[in-house]
Amino acid sequence: MHLNKVLVLEDGDFGSVTNSTDIDSIMRSIEHQIQHICNNHHIAFDFGISTQKSGVAIKLENLELLEAREDDIEKFRQVEKDMFVIEQRLMDVHTGLSLPDDFIIDYTEIDFPDPAQEMAQWDWWIKHGIKDKIDYIMETDPDKFESREDAIKFLDERITQRGEKTNIFSLRKEETNADTIRPLKRNIV
Repeated sequence: MHLNKVLVLEDGDFGSVTNSTDIDSIMRSIEHQIQHICNNHHIAFDFGISTQKSGVAIKLENLELLEAREDDIEKFRQVEKDMFVIEQRLMDVHTGLSLPDDFIIDYTEIDFPDPAQEMAQWDWWIKHGIKDKIDYIMETDPDKFESREDAIKFLDERITQRGEKTNIFSLRKEETNADTIRPLKRNIV
């Protein structure tokens, strides 16, 4: 007899009833099931028994989970686009409204930041001309900025909103003297 089962005696005597449930075996069984499920989904799980771990240790334990997530993002990005086409058609047929064709999916990037190290790295890259502001915003949000033109347009809009006169990445002819200053060339990589 287990905790979740009932024993029924129709015509008989039932004498002394004792609890023969082994709590330790039930706990081990539950732990085993949880551990099995976590392993199947690439999740490190230790029931909080071990000592505190650093962020790097947790990242290494969950490396398979991060790799599985990257594979899933590409798969579900296409699924979302296909679903949008269907929803677009349904909206057109049932309501007569047309959804725009531009459809953007912005999956957040997983990051285990070390702010001081990241800032030092970007300062060095910018100081030595290896990367610039455009590279920074494209790397921090690659779903939003698919090309350098998108990132430059975003920076231009921000500068216009703040009321600044020029963006060092795209000098406009009307804001400069065309005889003395040449616009910067944009190399698309």
